[in-house]
Amino acid sequence: MRMRTLEVGEAPDVARAAMRLELALGMVDAERHGAGVTMRFEASLPHVDPLGWLAAWDGPGCYWASRDGRLTVAGRGSALAFRGEREDLAGGLEHAGDVLRGGGSRLRAFGGVGFAGSFGSLGGAWAAFGGYRFDVPAVEIGRDSNGCWMAAHLIAEGHEVAAKVEALRTLLHVPCARPPLRPLAPVVEIGGAPDRAAFSATMQAASATIAAGEVEKLVLARRIDLRFAERIDAVGLLEGLATREPSSFRFCLRPTAGAAFLGASPERLLRRDGRLLASEALAGTRPRGADDAADAELGSELLGSAKDRHEHALVVDAVRRALAPTCDGVEAAPAPALLRLARVQHLLTPIRGRLRRDVGDGALIEALHPTPAVGGAPRAAALAWLRAHEPFERGLYAAPIGWLGDDRAELCVGIRSMRVDRDEVALFAGAGVVAGSDPDAEWSEIAGKLRMPLELLGVDPETIG
Repeated sequence: MRMRTLEVGEAPDVARAAMRLELALGMVDAERHGAGVTMRFEASLPHVDPLGWLAAWDGPGCYWASRDGRLTVAGRGSALAFRGEREDLAGGLEHAGDVLRGGGSRLRAFGGVGFAGSFGSLGGAWAAFGGYRFDVPAVEIGRDSNGCWMAAHLIAEGHEVAAKVEALRTLLHVPCARPPLRPLAPVVEIGGAPDRAAFSATMQAASATIAAGEVEKLVLARRIDLRFAERIDAVGLLEGLATREPSSFRFCLRPTAGAAFLGASPERLLRRDGRLLASEALAGTRPRGADDAADAELGSELLGSAKDRHEHALVVDAVRRALAPTCDGVEAAPAPALLRLARVQHLLTPIRGRLRRDVGDGALIEALHPTPAVGGAPRAAALAWLRAHEPFERGLYAAPIGWLGDDRAELCVGIRSMRVDRDEVALFAGAGVVAGSDPDAEWSEIAGKLRMPLELLGVDPETIG
């Protein structure tokens, strides 16, 4: 099955682009497509507002904005889903690659992969996201370095063509204008795990494990659970994140109307363009300063911190070792630089390689993830320890999130993230523990990462503890 693209011309706005796409769909003769149809209809536009357009839609959908600002896409509905259990990832993504190959530079499936198979199948509030799931949107709008567009995807077996054409027509008529933002409802319940005492106990156990030489690093995570008086607008939260963290990857996966996973992550897992591969090590954190002088001092402190440089070096070494069997040559920058975001700054080392032709996206993800920045090192021992000690299922938190395309892919690491389930929101953050780590400092680091999303949700971080 190969996707064909039909360009339907330029339209002055989204509403008239939808009309052009509907007219093109009306030319599809179901009887002439007895073997089925796999087509992308695309209209050019002078301007789009992907996030506002998505906010006008309350059903399943997706959103992706790259860290460098070169790509923003929002999707409504699903024309085709690649999904399955975590242990079947390699085969599932190989199939996805076969379907997407040859479909053009703008054909993409958006989704994510569960944190790690060793943490069990994704159940409860995570069930809708699957062990892995990537969707080609039924209808999308987007912008890249070559312009803006609106597209519809018709993927149907012969007997489904007429019904799916009609479903796409209906979807194209959904309003495009964002409804007024509603104020957040009050929080009626606060929970989460671990609390301060439990974190300190876990920290002691982690430090003892590190001192015994069983692991070099463990990443301890915390979840904050909030229940509101009314259902939460996930896209409204994403708009707030996009405003506060414009230099991060911004994403939203909404497999059903009530469930969403969204975030603003600073960390790239991988970007692949043919055989050219880019990854990075991101570990070591300081807050931003109140002024330029204070900011520079905090950055210098981070660059000169033996503890943070050691933690960062573990990630660099792990990424290089993970990529070595998959690439013909791997190169890392000789020293880390500072990645400055709105609230925090990190140590960042770019890493590049040339992927071997027999390595697919699934195998590449399995090789790279989870890195020591989100799991620990050595990986197997760290994951076993976390499985025994962590009080919640990570799901898509700190997991690969992004898109697969026509011999291309880009995935970030799903940190600085939250899960929305109707009137409930779960926030996630973590900190790396190595020899010499201080429990109070690690608790404060996690609290710092949670401060912005808590403020976004109208919660005073000082009341959380």
